[in-house]
Amino acid sequence: MAGNREMELGRYVATKLWFELGRYGSSSVATVRARSLRSGRALARARSLRSDRALARARSLRCDRVTARARSLHSDRAEHVFGFCVATLFELLSDDSYIDSVVIDFDPNKT
Repeated sequence: MAGNREMELGRYVATKLWFELGRYGSSSVATVRARSLRSGRALARARSLRSDRALARARSLRCDRVTARARSLHSDRAEHVFGFCVATLFELLSDDSYIDSVVIDFDPNKT
């Protein structure tokens, strides 16, 4: 498999999200709040923060012994470890958009 994709792994979805914004101001960057995931089915969905040009991509990741971190665009930080994986539910909120995504983030440099 190549390109952008989502991978459902039982109760979790392994994705990595990033945004390519056409135009945005510093005041339009959304804050991130993280909550632990307790869902049987999870989907990564994204809508633009300020314009239709904003794009969210998801790429599947391997599941190895790793640590995971949830970072925000500003200063909020959260981390929920379940064994060797971290499941986090992100919500990015702005004036006219909503982004809901499940992220399991793997860092192979930190085991």
